Amino acid sequence: MKQFTIIPVILGLLLAFAACGKDEQVTQEPKHQTVDVNPAMCNMDSMIAVGARLVMSQEDTALFFGIADCITDTPSTPFENAVLELGKGNYDLAENSFAELFSRAADVPAVKSRLMFYRGIVLYLKADTSGAIEAFDSSLAYYPTAPEVLASRGIAKLDLGLYSKAVDDFDSAIEINHDFSEAWYQRGIAYYMMGQYKWTFINFDSALIFQPEMLKARYNKAVILHRLGRLDEAMANFDTVLTVKHDDYMAWIGKGLIFNRWEDNDEALACFDSSLAYKRDNVEAWNNKAATLGVMKRFDEAMACIDSSLAYEPDNERTAQLLDLIMGEQEKANE
Repeated sequence: MKQFTIIPVILGLLLAFAACGKDEQVTQEPKHQTVDVNPAMCNMDSMIAVGARLVMSQEDTALFFGIADCITDTPSTPFENAVLELGKGNYDLAENSFAELFSRAADVPAVKSRLMFYRGIVLYLKADTSGAIEAFDSSLAYYPTAPEVLASRGIAKLDLGLYSKAVDDFDSAIEINHDFSEAWYQRGIAYYMMGQYKWTFINFDSALIFQPEMLKARYNKAVILHRLGRLDEAMANFDTVLTVKHDDYMAWIGKGLIFNRWEDNDEALACFDSSLAYKRDNVEAWNNKAATLGVMKRFDEAMACIDSSLAYEPDNERTAQLLDLIMGEQEKANE
C-alpha cells in the first residue's frame, strides 16, 4: 500500500501558509519591490478585523487629535454623532456626516485633517480602498505629520498590493512616532508579502517590544516560522499566544499542525479538539482533525469530522478535496 499522503496535502491546503516569496536570503534591508501575491492566501485574519483596520482605536485616535471627549454614547454635536455612527457601523451615514462637517468646517488645518482622516476610515471600511487613499492624501495635505494617517494609508496600499509604497508610509509613521507598534507590525506584513521574511521578523519583534500584548504579531510570527520549517520557534510563539489568550482557536490549530509534522498525532488531535472547544463551527479544525484521524487509519471518525465540517460549510472546496483523499485511502486500506 502506498504511503498515506493526506497530511502533506492538508498542510498545503489548510491555514494557507502561503508561498509569498523565496526563502530568507536577505543580509541588508531590501530595496522595495512589488511581487505578484494573492493577499487572500495569507493567514492574517487580524487584517480583516475592524479594530485592526482602524489602525488605532477611536479613543487613541481622538486622543492624538485632542478630541477624546468627543467619543460618547450620547452625542451632543454633529461631530460626536458622526463618530458614533462610525463606531456603530453605519458607514453611509457616517461618511455623509463627515463630508458635510468638512464642507462647513473652519479652515483650520488640524480640523480639516481630522475630518478627512475619519472620512478615509469610513471609505476603507466600505471597501472603497482607492477612495480611502484619496481621503488620507487630503488629510495629510492639511497635516502631514500625523503618524496614524500615514499608517492608515499604508494599510490601504497593502490591500491594493502596493507593498513598497506601503512600506514608505510605515517608514514615515515610525520616523514621527518610533514606538508606534501598529506601524511596525503593518510594515512587517508588507515585507512578508514581498517575501522578505528576515525583515518581517525584525518588524514584528519591534512591534512586540513596544506592545508586548500584540497577539496578532506573535501569532503571525508563529505562522511564518512554521512555514519556514522552524517548528520549535513556531511552537514557542503559539504557546505564548495561548498563555495570554487561551481561547485563541487559530493558535490551537497552529500547534496541532506542528504536532502533525512531528508525527505526534495524539497531541495534534488534542489541539484540534481544543480549537473546537472554543469555536465549534471552525471548519479548519474539523478538517485537520479529519486528516489526522485519516493518517491514523481511523476512517469512520475521520468521515464523521468531514460530516461536521460540511454541516457548517457545505460548499467548502478544501473539505471536498479532503473527503476525496480520505475515501481513496479508505478504499486502499480495504483492498
